[in-house]
Amino acid sequence: MNGNHQLGTSYGQKLTWTLLLSNTYNIYRKHFWAFLGIGLPIALLAYVFRQCERSLVHALFNLLVAKAGMGWGLNPHIYYPLLVVLGFIEGGVYWILSTILFAAIARKVVQEDYDDGNIPLSDAYSYVRQKLRALFVFGIVTWVPFWLARLLALSATWKLLDFLGVKLSPFLATIVLSLPLLIVAGLFSRLALAVPELMDKGNISVREALRSSFRNTENWEPFFIFFLLKTAVVGYGVYWVADRSFDVLWARTSMSASAYYWVTWGVYVCLFAMLESPLFIAFCVLYRETQFNQEDALTAPAIG
Repeated sequence: MNGNHQLGTSYGQKLTWTLLLSNTYNIYRKHFWAFLGIGLPIALLAYVFRQCERSLVHALFNLLVAKAGMGWGLNPHIYYPLLVVLGFIEGGVYWILSTILFAAIARKVVQEDYDDGNIPLSDAYSYVRQKLRALFVFGIVTWVPFWLARLLALSATWKLLDFLGVKLSPFLATIVLSLPLLIVAGLFSRLALAVPELMDKGNISVREALRSSFRNTENWEPFFIFFLLKTAVVGYGVYWVADRSFDVLWARTSMSASAYYWVTWGVYVCLFAMLESPLFIAFCVLYRETQFNQEDALTAPAIG
């Protein structure tokens, strides 16, 4: 670990939400372009996967429609489970990609000396490649229970609304159904510190890293929920502004359809790269603090 405790609190000083947020955004602001560069490869991969997935899903459902005359193509016992499986695979791919991005950011926040401000893009994923197996294991081990918990939370909330006879507009239904997802995500965030620990300690196993993360994030669930909510609100606002801006751009300019496509494509890729980083940086800063506080506790002079 980097020996310079540039972000740490002194021994006995409580790490607060304000301090953690301040450290997170100080790093993000100071090295914005570096983190943008680190995020762009993953954003590009996510975009390419989305386009390929759309084509494959479209072809698959065209096949189902073609088979509908045979009596099974649109059978709900096939159609809906297929949607669930496709959603599981899609979410799992994005989860793994986010884990790899998280690992690249973690390597820099935990290991690099920020005095020179130099985070070379060419080195961003060099160590990540060495840890891909552990990162894939982490991704699978965390994605499967998270997906199941999310599915159960959505199902339970929907059935409760139906039992109570509550009818909501699409907008309110989205908000209400998002609340249990936010809680589930906040609880599972207690495992997130495993990623920076895997990048920091070469000999630690995924199981040990998960246990350590769960232990060191006790009582931090409200902060995680708050940060996730803030990220979702900011992300929704940014994408909404981008969508409205593109509508104006299309209506008031003579831009061709292909040029419009590439402009929007480039902007959305950059937005993805920018909006993903702060949450991961916050996890990394919290990990650094827990490590430094443990070291301080071990080296503190005995009292009495």
